[in-house]
Amino acid sequence: MKKAIQRLKSKLNVRNCELLIGLFILGKGLWLYHDSHYFIYPPQFQSIENSRYIDLGLILLGALLMITAFLVPYMRSTKRKIQLIIVSKVFLVLAGVVCMVLALLQITHGIFTPFYRMGHSAWGDLIIFGFVYLTASDA
Repeated sequence: MKKAIQRLKSKLNVRNCELLIGLFILGKGLWLYHDSHYFIYPPQFQSIENSRYIDLGLILLGALLMITAFLVPYMRSTKRKIQLIIVSKVFLVLAGVVCMVLALLQITHGIFTPFYRMGHSAWGDLIIFGFVYLTASDA
């Protein structure tokens, strides 16, 4: 079992993890863009939480994280490669912040409203946050 986990970990390098995280953030942004009435609590922040600008920001963040992770091995100049790696790590930190904020928002919806449909999404965001944390600690 331990050898199987180490084999799986060796196949999942930092670049592949960043591509998967970027794909998740991109999908989350597209899904929130499609569902413009997802967040309802607290009512005074409903228009901010369901803003199209935030959804487009998530889409842009996911796409940029995937693009930077994809381009790192193809950079010939060491200086450009280091700059791209730093930018990729900044996007990775932003993705972690986004996942944690979304998870906390969905948990508050599950606690304070009768909508428990957000529970599975909150768990997914927490799992992806853990994945971001492990990827950032390996980099």
